[in-house]
Amino acid sequence: MNALRLGWLFARTERSGRGRLAGVAVGVAVGVALMLLVVAAYNGLNSRNERSTWTYLSGEHADPERTQPLSSDEAVALTSGRVGAAPEPFRGTGIMRLDVATAPDTELRIPGVARIPRPGEYLASPALERLIAAHPADQLGDRYGTSIGTIEASGLASPDALVAVVGADVEQVKNRLGATLVHGFETFAFPSQGYELITLAGGFAVIFPVGVLIVILTRLGQAARSERISTIRLIGARPSQVAGATAVETGIPSLIGALCGIGLFWALRPIAAMVPVEGMRFFPEDLAVGGAVQAGIALGVAAVTCAIAYVTALRTGLGPLGASRDRQERRPRILSLIPLALGGAVIAGTTAVTVAGVPIPVTGELLIAGFVLMTTGLLFAGPYLTGLVSRIGAGGSGRPSVLLAMNRISRHPRATFRAVGGMALALFVVTTFVVGATTEREAEFAEAPPSELLSPNVLVAAVAPGESDTDGRLERGLARIARTPGVTTAFVGRSFEGVTGEGTEQISGLVIPAAGARAIGLDPAPGAAFISIEDPGGYFGNFEVTGEPARISTVPAADAMAMNPMQVLIGTDGSAAALDRARTAVVESGLPLLAGPTTRAEDAGIGIGAASWAARYSILAGIGVLIAAAISAISLAISTAAGIIDRRRVLGLLRLSGAPARLVRRMIVIETAVPLLAVIVPSIGLGWLSAWGLVTGLSEGRRTVSLPDPEAFGVLGVCLLLVGAAVAVAFAASRPGRGAAATRFE
Repeated sequence: MNALRLGWLFARTERSGRGRLAGVAVGVAVGVALMLLVVAAYNGLNSRNERSTWTYLSGEHADPERTQPLSSDEAVALTSGRVGAAPEPFRGTGIMRLDVATAPDTELRIPGVARIPRPGEYLASPALERLIAAHPADQLGDRYGTSIGTIEASGLASPDALVAVVGADVEQVKNRLGATLVHGFETFAFPSQGYELITLAGGFAVIFPVGVLIVILTRLGQAARSERISTIRLIGARPSQVAGATAVETGIPSLIGALCGIGLFWALRPIAAMVPVEGMRFFPEDLAVGGAVQAGIALGVAAVTCAIAYVTALRTGLGPLGASRDRQERRPRILSLIPLALGGAVIAGTTAVTVAGVPIPVTGELLIAGFVLMTTGLLFAGPYLTGLVSRIGAGGSGRPSVLLAMNRISRHPRATFRAVGGMALALFVVTTFVVGATTEREAEFAEAPPSELLSPNVLVAAVAPGESDTDGRLERGLARIARTPGVTTAFVGRSFEGVTGEGTEQISGLVIPAAGARAIGLDPAPGAAFISIEDPGGYFGNFEVTGEPARISTVPAADAMAMNPMQVLIGTDGSAAALDRARTAVVESGLPLLAGPTTRAEDAGIGIGAASWAARYSILAGIGVLIAAAISAISLAISTAAGIIDRRRVLGLLRLSGAPARLVRRMIVIETAVPLLAVIVPSIGLGWLSAWGLVTGLSEGRRTVSLPDPEAFGVLGVCLLLVGAAVAVAFAASRPGRGAAATRFE
């Protein structure tokens, strides 16, 4: 008998199994769509990086003594977001600002910019234009000048990108920190191994629960099919023919589901583009997947589904009379733990070696390999751990429900664990994401009295060296800034260096006017005109305060004025509007500064959007948790109910023998809970290990993980509630009397 014709006959005539075949199609469609979305996200990140890298200026630094005019193929450019500098802050986000000075007849072109602006002109991204329009001009718009157009999408990383290209004079930018002489603005591939590997890990974490769901759907109705297969075996069909027919029966809905999965991907792509990664959405066209890749993934998933059905039918080994008899599974061996142990060893060993400072050229690849090994190893180790726990439980209890449940688990550890395998993976994935996300917590300032810390209401900027008439420009500019609404003080801090009275310790710090010191919350001695602040812990430097009190002393006015200007300090009333007006006033005043002013928190990277490497991917953690938990809950409910339905005859006989309904239900609860309890601790522990390895290993020890917030444990609680929901489904499927009709057999 031809296996293809037999399988087609199965698919056409099995009315009672059409729901199962529809479930296979839906599961394959979801799996294909999610895999395509993972590939699309990977491609989108690369496209985004390549499109936005024109802001990474390359070339020799500008010559401060340069006097000849710029040629048509040269420019002096300064970007606020280049490596080592933070974006221009505004209300908790960062604006990428590029100041460009070119010759009038310049031939240079910036991606997405029709014409490089002249001094006093600017172009902004659509998102920045909306932001400028939504706020008063003296808080944001006046920083840039007159708008001459919009930056096109070809020069933006995202629809949410806040980018401004501002025209400037050479004298305005050549001495600024980061000013660069460039000969072109081009995009280039800028792959980040950390981003790519995190994306791959997230993809595997999402795809594995989908694979478990497909396996469960493929095995649905196995008991009923076994009886039908036995009938076919009686009329002379060989095992290979039966397995082939089963594969064809499953393959037809799998292929339909794979094609629907491609359509589902296209339907979900605009929605997926709205998910912010690195704080920004995607352009829909960024989430592109080639036609060959789409076809390969769809056909590959359908082929794997057929292979699962074929191997399952072939390994069942049903004879013409053996369909209705329960067969004990081969007991899992301890060798099943090898993949899990090997994955843990790879992650722990690689991370430990990396933290120790030993270079490994393939650190990322080893960590991802260890993560995949642990994920697959959990599925291999689950049946062994389930069987081990059941044997221990059977020997420690004499209650009938416990003995019956443990005996069934011991006979079928693989089938029992298969029902909760998806949830075990979900716990592993959830723990990995939740613990990994703890690394986004920003460094907190050291514990110190408020009087020993620079107020967060004060803006600080470094004075540029080598400028002409520095003192005069500072005096005029600060006088203008001081008249800005919301500004309480504006003054210059001057640098000093020396040694202690004993001549043993080199000291440095800042000299500021006493009036200005009082305005920013300090308490200088009465009658002092200037005070010096020794800077042992970064008081006015990099703001990484150690908590050691600053040493303050009085300085004569003549000595103070002889020192070189070092910083500009601007005190405000602390409101967001005052801080923004002060920044705008700084730009308009023409102060000779190395960079724009920042507060203590902004200088530490707090409050500026997308400043943290880990925070950029925290949204992916939430998405991964949601997908993994939802799919695993569906898998658990389906597999639990299907297992009950497939055992209707056994449960019916148990009820006919006098077992009360509560005993049957208690037995079902135990059968669901034991395999989950057997792997819950390993799943959570291994998830913690994988999170530590991925974060610490990929950052070469610069980052680590910590104990999650109490709210994060609520996610694990939700997973356990989903287990309870699955048990409730099992209750509904095992109501008394449902298995009575199934007890009639020859």
